[in-house]
Amino acid sequence: MGTAPTVKEALSMDSYKWSTDGKTVTLYIRNVGTVDVAVKTYYIEYGGATQYTTDLTTAVSVEVGKVKTVDVTEGGTFTWKAGGYSYTIKLVTTAGTQFTFTVKTP
Repeated sequence: MGTAPTVKEALSMDSYKWSTDGKTVTLYIRNVGTVDVAVKTYYIEYGGATQYTTDLTTAVSVEVGKVKTVDVTEGGTFTWKAGGYSYTIKLVTTAGTQFTFTVKTP
């Protein structure tokens, strides 16, 4: 008997880009795993604490080997601090897997 193939969610961030108004950062996310992934939620963290979280209106599907964009926008009472502050962005998939990436404000 053979073994079942391993199914693995894995995402990497190729790059990111800030909007001209500084309210949104666009993450360029690559699926480096073995299964298609749908990102449904993001968290913005600073100083070890969650500053803002939201579910995406429509999950962003990232097929194996492809790159898709995920827009992360300030919201609620949270606003980005300009001037080189580092924030952790946590993306959560529909399967519950979490991936963290770091961005720095312009």
